[in-house]
Amino acid sequence: MTALSFIAPALVALPLGILILRLRGIYFVLVTFLLTQILQLLIFETPDLTGGTNGLVGMPATTLFGIELADNRAVLLLAIGVAFAAAVITALVSVWLRREFAAIEENEVLAQSLGLVVWRYKVIGFVAAAGLAGMAGFSLVNMLLTAHPTSFSPQSSVNYIAYTIIGGRGSMLGPLVGATLLVWMSSIFSTHGEFSEGLYGLLIVVVVLAARGGIVGTLAAGYRRLSGQWRAGGSAAPIVGTVKEAAHERG
Repeated sequence: MTALSFIAPALVALPLGILILRLRGIYFVLVTFLLTQILQLLIFETPDLTGGTNGLVGMPATTLFGIELADNRAVLLLAIGVAFAAAVITALVSVWLRREFAAIEENEVLAQSLGLVVWRYKVIGFVAAAGLAGMAGFSLVNMLLTAHPTSFSPQSSVNYIAYTIIGGRGSMLGPLVGATLLVWMSSIFSTHGEFSEGLYGLLIVVVVLAARGGIVGTLAAGYRRLSGQWRAGGSAAPIVGTVKEAAHERG
């Protein structure tokens, strides 16, 4: 089931990525928003398949070699296993395409002009991310034994993006730190009633302004400065070298 939870979303994401990841700017935002609305409509209008607005209730517990993993310990161990598998997949994709992703992030236009097929690597990242999201959804449904549309709403997507930005998107540790901080602070702010949303938003603004690379990225940059290993980035020369090497290796 864990493998299927990765493969099924990845296969769905492949044609979508090929179609939409060539778009830029407002067009990409509009198409993404429209696809989200279409998906929600399909969920609500196909109750026999998705449960409609009520979702799927009473999902059976996962079984492994005929053994039902229903108790809390088994659910926790399965969640840890899924998280570990997701971390391994992320590390493999990141290491394999490290230079290509770095070049696209630094200067997409320059990377494309030097022969890197940018949309192709975007699709690979998109497909891998979809598979990882499917694994996370499998872990969540296995824990709750229910799949409700509100668990996968656009607001949830905004929260996940916020976790990544606040924690830092340069490493896998960043989203973990961001999620821990924001979930913890949202619990604290919930005691302040009508001010909770404003305080939550203010926290995000302060962290973004004070730590442009996220908490983990800013701490790592500070450590490099103090140790004398910090090197200024953003120049064209290292990007050109990176792209030329990547383009040569990929043919």
